[in-house]
Amino acid sequence: MSTAAEQSNLVPLFRKVIRGAAVASLDIAGSALLPGGWPILKAALGPVLDRLSERFMGRDVTSSPELAEQAAAEFARDARLQELLRTNLLDALDPVVKSGARVEEDVQTLCLMAMGNAKALDRIAADVGDISTRLDRGVALSKETMEELCALVEARLDASRNARNFALGQIGPAPFRRPPWLSLDEIKESVNEAEVEAVGLVREGQNGAAMARLRDAQMLLAHALEETPTDATLKVLQGYVFKAQAQAVDGTSSEDAQRYLSLANDAFELVLEDVPSDSRSLDETASAINGLANIYAGLGQFEKAIDLSEHATSLRPGYAYAWHDLFAAYAALASGGSLNLERMRNAYAGLCATAAGVPGLNPSYLKQLGERLRDWEGQS
Repeated sequence: MSTAAEQSNLVPLFRKVIRGAAVASLDIAGSALLPGGWPILKAALGPVLDRLSERFMGRDVTSSPELAEQAAAEFARDARLQELLRTNLLDALDPVVKSGARVEEDVQTLCLMAMGNAKALDRIAADVGDISTRLDRGVALSKETMEELCALVEARLDASRNARNFALGQIGPAPFRRPPWLSLDEIKESVNEAEVEAVGLVREGQNGAAMARLRDAQMLLAHALEETPTDATLKVLQGYVFKAQAQAVDGTSSEDAQRYLSLANDAFELVLEDVPSDSRSLDETASAINGLANIYAGLGQFEKAIDLSEHATSLRPGYAYAWHDLFAAYAALASGGSLNLERMRNAYAGLCATAAGVPGLNPSYLKQLGERLRDWEGQS
């Protein structure tokens, strides 16, 4: 599956610039590729090249063709490096799109790359066309479409700033030193390990140790999100870490549990502010929406939880956990005297159709839920 970054030509753009830089210089290569947009692209590339240099033991990755090829391959593999370039492009484009001046063709190209394959671009697809060949043929938008594109970039900038401010709120006001670079896969692995360990510690009654472990994961994600605030996966991971923290303190402090649930809600809302349409990020969005449903269900707001879980299943019809949570919310309403048997049946059918091979949703458990459904049918 190609990432949004590859679809928007960030990978071939980077490859062309770095290969040219290894032969001549960064300025010569960039100016030849996008002369009108090179100052913007150069500003965005700086942090990416710094992080790549870190990966290559401090070496300048443009110092030889061999290193340039290795760096290009690393960039293509690391989705978070691509998000770093996208984030920095947005930041560098900020004064341009807000100036009200005519945005030239090369800068229009960078605007489209900064947006990625965002769902918002669907509205101007007829004028934008196929972005897969953007670097080869350039782009020349109509005045109206250019203005709409600038507005979309501004909206994505606002969403990026909100995510960065959310991360900085966790890190604190004191100056901090960015931790070593980790790829998205490395971050996910570390966070998943922390959550699994925390669950085990809570079961053993070691809630304090569980919270300390989750706090490490929370701060890892906060630092990562501050640097790449356009990354939907980081926001989703943060939301679920906050949910785990709420569960870890639930038995000791309802006030703290509410605080962590509120933070989880905020993290998931950040995803919904900035929804790309590529498959990977759409999955993350559905996960975030269902995470919000879990929060509202935990607060006893089952109608809201149902609305959100139904939205999640509409985005991802094969999302078994969302069907499960939808059924659970309808069952909770039924226990309170509000039975909607038709929708409960539909949720159960969706669950059975998607649960094969999903951890925790084995046939014996589905049978128990089916018996519960038949009880409600008998009572009705």
